[in-house]
Amino acid sequence: MNANLHRRTSSACLVVLALLSLSLAPAAGAAPPRVADLRGEWAWTCCDGTYGGRFQITTVDPQHGAFSGRFMHTNASDVGTINGSLRGDRVTFVRRVNYDRTNYEQTFYARLEYTDGAWHMVEGYWNGYGETGVASRTFGADKVS
Repeated sequence: MNANLHRRTSSACLVVLALLSLSLAPAAGAAPPRVADLRGEWAWTCCDGTYGGRFQITTVDPQHGAFSGRFMHTNASDVGTINGSLRGDRVTFVRRVNYDRTNYEQTFYARLEYTDGAWHMVEGYWNGYGETGVASRTFGADKVS
């Protein structure tokens, strides 16, 4: 009698656990990817939309949270190289650029979020080269490919 009760109780527990695991699973397509995929092309804007262009992240080291790439030279403001890091949802990268044989750096900061099926760098700002010449240092980027 005790053995039958134990088997029925064990079976009932397994059914309950199976149902719980199904109910906790996210709906198909609803959950963002667990790991950010930074590699690819990004459309960026800064300074309340005054400047913009595209940059490409070409190398990603997920073990160390590092990445690198380049601005795609779609206009005069869209030049330079990128070296950065991703820590949690915080993105930081340094843009290095050479104007008139002088090297300059800008550092960009943003929060990474996944919405509408794509990655976005939001709530961003920058400092460094050029900051005295603009009224706003806002920054944002959307992954486009």
